[in-house]
Amino acid sequence: MSVKFQNGDIRDNGQLLGKLNGDVIRNATGTTLGRTRNDEIRSPVGALVGKVRNGSVYTANGSRIGSVNDYMIDGMQHEKDVNIVAAYHFLVKKFF
Repeated sequence: MSVKFQNGDIRDNGQLLGKLNGDVIRNATGTTLGRTRNDEIRSPVGALVGKVRNGSVYTANGSRIGSVNDYMIDGMQHEKDVNIVAAYHFLVKKFF
């Protein structure tokens, strides 16, 4: 898998998976998949999905499942940690 981020687009081998616009993650057709706020990852209806704190990733119930580096997408190094993890979760592989 060669997932890359550029200009808000997240692509796998050139195919558009989705977009990150501010703190909103959308799929390739523009449907909102999730949002981030205050280091929290939320579903489109606002349900807590996970959290990112101090470089660690947690489920909604507080179980640590890894670090931000485990979910890094090439080219997203300068994005907020919570957005990196949320984009990975919603567009690459769900892990919560």
